[in-house]
Amino acid sequence: MPEYNDLIGSKYLTPVLIKASEIDVNRDDIVDYFNITMKIPLQNGQKVHSVKALLFFELHLHDRVKLVMEGIGVIQKDSPLPGLEYHVIGDLMFRQSGPLPIHGYRTKYKSSVLEPDQLKSITDIKFQRIYEDYAFRNESLFLDSPYSNWVPGASNTFTVSAKARVPVQTILYTPDASESIKWAW
Repeated sequence: MPEYNDLIGSKYLTPVLIKASEIDVNRDDIVDYFNITMKIPLQNGQKVHSVKALLFFELHLHDRVKLVMEGIGVIQKDSPLPGLEYHVIGDLMFRQSGPLPIHGYRTKYKSSVLEPDQLKSITDIKFQRIYEDYAFRNESLFLDSPYSNWVPGASNTFTVSAKARVPVQTILYTPDASESIKWAW
């Protein structure tokens, strides 16, 4: 994504090795969790005291409600001690401000939170702006991550690993008239 790199400038960029996989433990063709690993090379003397990352996920609902959207999970940690690794395990949760319609595909939030054609300056990719825009969506994802571990130490590589479990969740929707009548008996 050269648009982002141009805004930041190559002086501040470090190539990062990112591996992501979808894990289906019980082989029911539904993702049970995502496994994400990032390895960041460090220069001599460089130390990591904080991590802040946006994890991008694409959500597809296709039963009663049809929805396609991109959402983010945020991980962040600050430590007075330099770190060697940071591990997070949490639940990827769906948040909605009201019931979803059942007619048609809902694609309002299908585009990226960081849409390249909307980037004009470095302030467009600051976390504060992204958080504010994302918080006002009617539907969003968030990473509920109560379990994290900062491993202190120093090395030439800093590793971030995240496991985002996908629990079964209730989705609220507005039923059509035939469904309301059927269950009104």
